[in-house]
Amino acid sequence: MTSDGSRLAPQPMTDADALVARAPRFPSHALIDVRFSRWNPFSKVSAVLMDMSVSGFKLQFVDHVNTASGAGCQLSIPLEPFGIQVTPRLIVKGEIKWFEPEAMRAGGVFVGARDQDRLLIERVIAAVISKDHGF
Repeated sequence: MTSDGSRLAPQPMTDADALVARAPRFPSHALIDVRFSRWNPFSKVSAVLMDMSVSGFKLQFVDHVNTASGAGCQLSIPLEPFGIQVTPRLIVKGEIKWFEPEAMRAGGVFVGARDQDRLLIERVIAAVISKDHGF
């Protein structure tokens, strides 16, 4: 609030704020499937989920891919290796935020995750922290 009692307008987040607000990341190394198109069955590629947080992920693609920042994707994360038996896979949408074509690595954020998806993401992170999975 200002000295006259009015509220301050929210300020846009800067790059420095984003770095400070970044959620902690946890290494995973799980093999997952990534789709870049819902309609093209050949768009499915394998990737290693290098690390993840409650808001995002980093991938190392097994094969060559051609993607870019801003591309939408769908991650299919098997849950059995993490000791989670509720459902066989967590399927969640994501958006690529950066891509390194030389290293075949990308990072992104989860988009439109439902509460149930967020709970499963938290359970995967808990399993990674406790090292109860078979990697």
